[in-house]
Amino acid sequence: MQRRRALLLAAILIITATGSWIWLDRERLAVALINPLLQTSRIDSLRGLHPGIDTITVDEVHLSLASGASMRMEDLRLSHPWGLIFTGERNRSRLAIASLQYTPPQPQAEAAPASTNTNGKAVSAEDASLRTLIALLHKTLPEHVQVEEFRWLDDTMHRGQLHIARNDDRQSVKANATFDRQELTLLLRSEGGQLHLSAQLDDKKDGRILSFTGALLADASDLWLATITLQSDLQKLSQLPLPDKLAQFSPGATGAVSARLQARLPDRVLRLEEYADISLKLEKSSIQLALPQALLGTEAAFNLTVDDHLEVKLAALRPLEAKSLSGSGNITLTPKDMPTLLQARFASTTSQGQPQITAAGNLNLQALTPWLQSSVLQDKLPDLRLTSAAGKLQFQGSATAKSLTALPDGRQSWLDRFDLSLLPDSWLELSVSQPGASPDGWQNGKIAIHLPEVLAVRTDQWPGKMQLNSAEIRLRAQEKDGNISVNARLQQIECSLLTQTRCSLEIFAESPERLALPGTLMLENFSMNSELQFHTEDNHQQWLLSQAEVWADDLKGPSLQAERLSLTAPQLQCRVTNGSAHCESMEITAAFSTLDTPGLRTSGALTFSDVQFRESGRRTELNAGYHANQIRLKTAENYALNIDIQGNLLLEDAMLHGESQLLSGPVKLQAQWQHNLNNAEGTADFTFPKTSFSRTHPLSRAIEGLPVDIVAGTLSASGRYSWPMGTKDHIHLQLEQAAAVFGDSFAAGVAGEISLYRRGNLWLTDQPQAVQVDRVDVGLPIENIHFSISLDEKRDLAFNAVNAQLLGGTLESSRLVWNLDGEERTGKIQIQGISLSELAREMEAENFAATGTLDLEIPMATSSEGVTVRRGQVKARPPGGRLRYYGAFSPQMLSGNPQLKLLAGALEDYNYRALSGTLDYPSSGDMRMQLKLVGRSQSVAADRDLIINLNLENNIPDMLRSLQASRDLTEALEKTLQ
Repeated sequence: MQRRRALLLAAILIITATGSWIWLDRERLAVALINPLLQTSRIDSLRGLHPGIDTITVDEVHLSLASGASMRMEDLRLSHPWGLIFTGERNRSRLAIASLQYTPPQPQAEAAPASTNTNGKAVSAEDASLRTLIALLHKTLPEHVQVEEFRWLDDTMHRGQLHIARNDDRQSVKANATFDRQELTLLLRSEGGQLHLSAQLDDKKDGRILSFTGALLADASDLWLATITLQSDLQKLSQLPLPDKLAQFSPGATGAVSARLQARLPDRVLRLEEYADISLKLEKSSIQLALPQALLGTEAAFNLTVDDHLEVKLAALRPLEAKSLSGSGNITLTPKDMPTLLQARFASTTSQGQPQITAAGNLNLQALTPWLQSSVLQDKLPDLRLTSAAGKLQFQGSATAKSLTALPDGRQSWLDRFDLSLLPDSWLELSVSQPGASPDGWQNGKIAIHLPEVLAVRTDQWPGKMQLNSAEIRLRAQEKDGNISVNARLQQIECSLLTQTRCSLEIFAESPERLALPGTLMLENFSMNSELQFHTEDNHQQWLLSQAEVWADDLKGPSLQAERLSLTAPQLQCRVTNGSAHCESMEITAAFSTLDTPGLRTSGALTFSDVQFRESGRRTELNAGYHANQIRLKTAENYALNIDIQGNLLLEDAMLHGESQLLSGPVKLQAQWQHNLNNAEGTADFTFPKTSFSRTHPLSRAIEGLPVDIVAGTLSASGRYSWPMGTKDHIHLQLEQAAAVFGDSFAAGVAGEISLYRRGNLWLTDQPQAVQVDRVDVGLPIENIHFSISLDEKRDLAFNAVNAQLLGGTLESSRLVWNLDGEERTGKIQIQGISLSELAREMEAENFAATGTLDLEIPMATSSEGVTVRRGQVKARPPGGRLRYYGAFSPQMLSGNPQLKLLAGALEDYNYRALSGTLDYPSSGDMRMQLKLVGRSQSVAADRDLIINLNLENNIPDMLRSLQASRDLTEALEKTLQ
């Protein structure tokens, strides 16, 4: 007995403890029991659960729905709960909610995880049956649902009341939601195999806003035949507190929408692939919608007018398969305060079972100006501003709809044979500017496009490869002031567009006016043509120019002028990948009739070979070889040469390097150079290898017009030249047994080395440089010439320790100076032992003969006016000599002048024992000598001294030219060289 009592007491205690635990943890247990029954939704939290026999109350429930939305309910009261729990009997439960807050799903909210049934298996939404849902609705929906305060929280908050009533006798469910001014009524009624649904949205002041009716008729094949009609007043609808995504289209919306939808639906309504025979018909209507500012840079009105109806019939929904299209109408698009941007008429028909759409209309591009000026476009083009637009595009097009098919890239194709034509005389003009640029020049101007021919766009399927073709497109670029323009024609245009773009076309461009280029250059009568092919795909571009030719009549700059320019390239190819560019060409030729720079005129053609250009980030590199044949150079002094050039160059960022070799006649020059493009500084190291000259290969074959021609010997040179001038510049020149001709004079046996270096702007010698010359013949021979030459900071070119042989005597001077700036310098020449018989012989005068020896002391001055001599001294050495001068005076001079006749007779045979006098030589070259002779003549007073005072004048340059003319230069030179 005691054992039984103990067991009973233990059982009572266990039951009591279990009940206590259930009661204390009832809310958590309720959530665990209910969530599996909800399948696609779940209770997040439950608070204040108070179960009872006839009533269950809950203080607060948080519920997450499968769509991502959430609900928060407060103060729930469920009466007669057993009818809801035990569905076998009639459900007479009633639900009252003091407050219900509904929050729609966020746009980026992740989908709720798949729900599971009580067996833990996933429940597919596609398995939802319409019949099951209707039955479940009648069984599980409380007979009455009353929500005292209903709050819908999206972009704005809406408050109202909600009442739902289920009538099992009429097999209907009616819902009524009231807000401040609007009332929404829904009625769902099932009758036999039919389901009727109606909805009305009314405004308490303006009346009916929207009405919706639908009927679903079940057939024996487990399908539903659905017919749905919708009628709405858009103006009234736009007054509603719509979500922001819809509200931006609502301002100014007008028109009435009347639509009818028919379809064959499966009982499992979410199986879209089983939908069939779908028809959507929009009745005759006129609709206007507002487009938000973000689309066109300003608010815009969109108008759709349907003539009679617009109907779309689909054979299937998934995959989409169009069956027929019918209807026509008009579309207009008008930005605020602008003319109509788009006017188009469309029509749809069905031909041979394929729906087709045709459209035609025009675009007034002036209305695009707000969009061009908006931040939507300017943020995408930070370095360019499109400030205004003008023009008119006329178009027509057609497209054929087809069954929706999958493409290899995963997209869906739904159009066949899409064609769009921009019609002739369509045109476009854009005003462009560059932020921060000068208001003048090409940074501010206009671009105009004109279509003289049809521009056709076609694709066999959309999305898919698109073909673009046109016989000709004309373009015009114009500066802001309109004075300078460039015209271009694009012809034979063929393009293929998809994920990659391929185009080929011919380009013709010209500018009949002067065209401004960077660096204050002006190009006159510019023209070009080329064939162009380009290919773009993702971050890769490839451009190919073929048979490119550029011409210009004139190119002018501050220190440059070129005439009849041309630039040709048989092929130029560029590739751009991820912002890095690589261009190459086997050959580019630049030719010009004349190219004038200060002091130099050039003509000819320069060809660049194997041109390679690379640019990546901030690094730029260009390398190429170059060559030219018979480039002609002519200086301001009329020196000219024809040269052949070859070499190579390398550009690394702003530093240009190169090697050059110049060849002209026997002359060959090699140089290595570099130039900095940023600061215009550079250097050139050059070498003039030892070159031999001869009468058959003189220097004049390389350089025409030089006053001096080297006809024998060798010449070599080397050095460095910088720009601007540099302290390391130097030149070294070496002559060996050289012979030079200057006019009718020549020098032979010239030898010496001359080294110059630069200090500041001056060329200097660090010490006197020795030079020797075997013979100089200026009409009178000067032989065995030795001197040293120097150049100092005062620009004094000095000939030091001059020593030479002249007419049997010697010529000496310690220093003779010529200032290169023309300042006056003085010096003295001593001439000793001049033989008068040698002078008479060189003069080859038949009426003059003399003997004796003279000494001369000549004080010489040099300046910009030339060479002058003042009060030079002339004196004969003892014992004197003999003069014989026949016919010194003409018979006319002698007649009537006995003294002159006496003097003429005395000079015919005069023996002097003393001769002295002075010599003056002005810059004009007219030498004057005043001589006093003391001696005797056999023909006049032979027994006493006869003193003769002579004033002689002679133009030395004329005399030398006369002496030069009296001998054969070639013969004299050949004789000297032998």
